[in-house]
Amino acid sequence: MPLGRGAGALAALQIFVSAKNALLVKTLIDLAGELGYRVAAEGIETAEVLEQIKAWGCAEAQGFYLARPMASSDFERWYAEAR
Repeated sequence: MPLGRGAGALAALQIFVSAKNALLVKTLIDLAGELGYRVAAEGIETAEVLEQIKAWGCAEAQGFYLARPMASSDFERWYAEAR
């Protein structure tokens, strides 16, 4: 089975609001991984959340903590510098 990317509606779920939310997010990341999907986390706004989702196995992340929306020319420069 080729690797793919799944989509979900968990972008607005705040994982640090409760242990229950954190367990739900971690479980979904684990399940997606077991099914062969790469998990992308959206809405990363703090270093704490980034470190937690990385520890749980997220392969990709996006959000204001990493970069604000930008023009394509600015993105090319940002991407070159971030590598």
